[in-house]
Amino acid sequence: MHATRLSLCVASLLIHASLCRAEVADPKLVAILKAYDKRNNNDERDNKAEANRAWLKTKEGREEALYLAEHFDDLQGMRKSEVPTELARTGVMEAVPLIAKALAIRPYGLEVLDGMSYACHIGTPEKDYGPTLAPAVVPLIGKGFISDHDEAVDLLPLLDRDLAAHTFFTDQYLSPESPLVHVVLSSCNDAVLKVPKDRIEALLEVWHASGQDPGAPFRIRSGFRQAVRALAAHDTGRAEKMIQEIVHKHPDQAYDYSEVLLAVAGLTGLYEKLLDLAGDPVRFGGLPEQARIYFAIMAFREDCANGGFEQALRNSTGDYLPMVRKGYQEIGDLAELRFLDWMCKPFGPGVPSPDQRQRVLQMDAMKPSYGEQEEQLRQSWVNRSRGVPDVSDGWLLSQYAARHSSILKPLLDLKVK
Repeated sequence: MHATRLSLCVASLLIHASLCRAEVADPKLVAILKAYDKRNNNDERDNKAEANRAWLKTKEGREEALYLAEHFDDLQGMRKSEVPTELARTGVMEAVPLIAKALAIRPYGLEVLDGMSYACHIGTPEKDYGPTLAPAVVPLIGKGFISDHDEAVDLLPLLDRDLAAHTFFTDQYLSPESPLVHVVLSSCNDAVLKVPKDRIEALLEVWHASGQDPGAPFRIRSGFRQAVRALAAHDTGRAEKMIQEIVHKHPDQAYDYSEVLLAVAGLTGLYEKLLDLAGDPVRFGGLPEQARIYFAIMAFREDCANGGFEQALRNSTGDYLPMVRKGYQEIGDLAELRFLDWMCKPFGPGVPSPDQRQRVLQMDAMKPSYGEQEEQLRQSWVNRSRGVPDVSDGWLLSQYAARHSSILKPLLDLKVK
């Protein structure tokens, strides 16, 4: 009886809330959101961003985006984060008033950072997009921090380098005690934002011993590594000597220091640049073989890390397999080459096809499926390889890139069409 009365009360409240919303519903707002839903009825973020960008560049779109900003408080529930986030992906100034409204309210602002990050990393934001929004991002620093990542910290140097330097190059963020010191250093290094040498030296002095200790807190180990990486911008010789000594003493840390070796060679951002260039297969095919080898190994490894060998082989990433195999021979990683061959055993005497469509047909014909065999293959490889020293392919790949830096470095200046 009490449960029935409670259910009736809840139903009555829900109906009342619905009627209240209907009473205050703005017909124009409803129409704008209906058109928005139709425009964004697509799972592909690139397509949605393009559709929203085209709409924002129309007279109607500009007026409606401004109307959404002016009536932000009338948006219901997740609409306050969903709509600004999707429009933030466009990187255009017409979306800025609505984005700014969401950034001012922490829960929504943290969500919107994802859309802004997409615009900066994947899209081509308009010139004033970043500097206009950057001041509203500063108050969100540390509010979404998780272990080794903070979206606001990562984003700020991409939006406004001068503001990032003014904000980060302080005791608040670059002291050994700062909980965000490692992510701030990483963000500055990724953006090739030169950290003052006196700040780096102070960190290296405090962390010289603890930064190499496997038992030290992650913040200190990561911070030390990023400090050495930052040092490369001031003294490449000293930075290279430090990492060679560290890797010699702690071979298990080789992978972690592979990006530091790239920084020493002046190749920070190489993979991201090649990823952009890979969008044009003809142009990518004309790049030096060293660039294609580096990209193939990185792309294949990343896809395997995200979804296993089955995902990588089913995706277009699997088309790079012949180049990956050649790459492992070039960088001298015969152990990784043997592992690759082992994981391709279900294909029989014939290797996986370099053509995605044919390769998927090969996999679909397998009994049992490749996915069912993958974990067993991986475990049997682990059992076979126990006690065999492992040299990180990331370290070997970075060494390979560093050896060919004179060929690879000019690619960083190429414009993406």
